[in-house]
Amino acid sequence: MDRYQILIEGQAGRPSLCQNFDGAHFSTTPEGTLIDIRVRDQSELLGLLRQLRDNGMILNRLLRLT
Repeated sequence: MDRYQILIEGQAGRPSLCQNFDGAHFSTTPEGTLIDIRVRDQSELLGLLRQLRDNGMILNRLLRLT
């Protein structure tokens, strides 16, 4: 499993959105909302990014952590 940090603009505090990110850790920063998550593969990562887009979230940064 790979670990990623996703920074989105604003706050992602909606319960329906947070439920879709199973095992993710959410924190608020001055830049927006930071999501720290582990995914099985690129397909799962793309699915999560699509959910953010579909919910009107703006992606500011995506980092793969090792």
